[in-house]
Amino acid sequence: MSNLRKYFSLSSITTYIISILILLPILVLTFNFLGGSNKIWEHLYNTVLVGYLANTMLLLLGVGLISFVIGVSCAWIVTAYEFKGRAFFEWALVLPLAIPPYVAAYSYSGIFDFTSPLSLYTTEFTGYTNVFANFMSLRSLVLILSMIMYPYIYLFAKTAFANQSVKLLGASRTLGSTSVRTFFWVALPLARPMLAGATSIVFMELLNDYGAMKYYGVDTITTAICQVWFSFNDVLAATKLAVLLMLISMVIIGVEQLMRFRGAYTQPDTNTITVSRIKLNGYKLVVALFVCCVPFIFGFVLPIAQQIYWFSIYKTTIVSATLFEWAINSIKMSLLASVIAVALALLFLYTVVESKNKIQKLLTRFVGIGYVFPGAVLAIGIIIPFIFVHNYFAQHYEGYNLQNGLIIGGTIALVFGYVVRFLVFPLTIIHSENEKIATKVIEAAILLGKSKWSSFFKINLPLLKKSILVGGLLVFINVLKEIPLTIILRPFNFETLATKSFELAKNEMVGEAAGLSLIIILLSSIPVLVLYKLFFRK
Repeated sequence: MSNLRKYFSLSSITTYIISILILLPILVLTFNFLGGSNKIWEHLYNTVLVGYLANTMLLLLGVGLISFVIGVSCAWIVTAYEFKGRAFFEWALVLPLAIPPYVAAYSYSGIFDFTSPLSLYTTEFTGYTNVFANFMSLRSLVLILSMIMYPYIYLFAKTAFANQSVKLLGASRTLGSTSVRTFFWVALPLARPMLAGATSIVFMELLNDYGAMKYYGVDTITTAICQVWFSFNDVLAATKLAVLLMLISMVIIGVEQLMRFRGAYTQPDTNTITVSRIKLNGYKLVVALFVCCVPFIFGFVLPIAQQIYWFSIYKTTIVSATLFEWAINSIKMSLLASVIAVALALLFLYTVVESKNKIQKLLTRFVGIGYVFPGAVLAIGIIIPFIFVHNYFAQHYEGYNLQNGLIIGGTIALVFGYVVRFLVFPLTIIHSENEKIATKVIEAAILLGKSKWSSFFKINLPLLKKSILVGGLLVFINVLKEIPLTIILRPFNFETLATKSFELAKNEMVGEAAGLSLIIILLSSIPVLVLYKLFFRK
């Protein structure tokens, strides 16, 4: 009887239903993938699909490799060495995280455009016209995206290096290894599990990106999904492309999990590397400053400077009442998705803690899988069941139509999509932090007469305040920058700062988009710095 109560309590049943809803888009995509073929899919398969796959893989390899080198180098320098400016670079190197990929792509197209001051000066100095004629290419996009994606690896690498045992590194040096050899043979392998996770996040962000790829004319699987959907409204072909992208994501996650499993090292020593930084002088100081300055300047300073330059020219054309409306839409959607995602993460946590339900524990591992799938993929998986529900209401309820419907044409599908995609952040962080709370404290409270409900709210929640805030901030930042999912699922005539900025840039009005981009960067920068201080700073 007690087992039945455990598996069928009110909270357990609620989380079963929510889990099914969250996993529904992925199940729908898998089912539709088996639904035969059509002419559009056959045309894509026979002509351009190989090119889309090649571009996607080249982007993953190029950006992954360069981001890894930059992120790990900077993290090791600010963690292991002491030099003038280290405290500044420690947090400043995180700032490129606030710049959406499409904003960086617009900025660099402006810097290297044939009418830009740099291009004109180069032409005058060298005598060659159109020196940067081939700038809008896959190669340039790899470099640009690397400059704003490296902070993911930097943050995780810095945390891993900062927690490494100073005794292990000291033992390596005592046995005759140089600093370089100690880094490659001791520090880097010990950080491998966290670096694998960070690299997989970079890959997920790349697979999700649509704005930068579209603007630079680089065709990937994600741009193909949006193109098939917007141009042909073809669910079957879009589904097959989405499942292909889903398979790539699953392979990346599988490799990451394998690397984590093999790299599950423990370091019980609490005397960490940060207590014994080596002071740098001479040419080593110059090298350290150069390595830290390059990604900060190219990842943050130059894109911001270009956006401010454009804003100074076009500010009178973009400041309007609708700008305020777009900003409110962005903040409203980001806050709503953050609150719902955090509330669901807490509900799942309470159910697991209260009932110790094994089925629920298993489901909790799967409901965060939405982040593995790019926004365009999830949007296709969401819109199919929502259209089915919409048609049902339209047939059975007189007066229900596209304009007054809340399900399609409203914001429910959009918020649902955000929650499905970004639930993993509060879910992982809150549950991981909860594991650190001593179970004996909870058991003592229950023995003293407190209910599980009361113990959860009076003991667990106060201790999880920081994790709740961090999880909510991560959802807020990501929703603010999200483009493909928003474009596909948004209500008619509903604009956010990201969608409007992308639309203006797509219509060759990048200058007019600068004000919107600066607001996005400002709104993202504050949570990024709070996040760094709360979670990653030791």
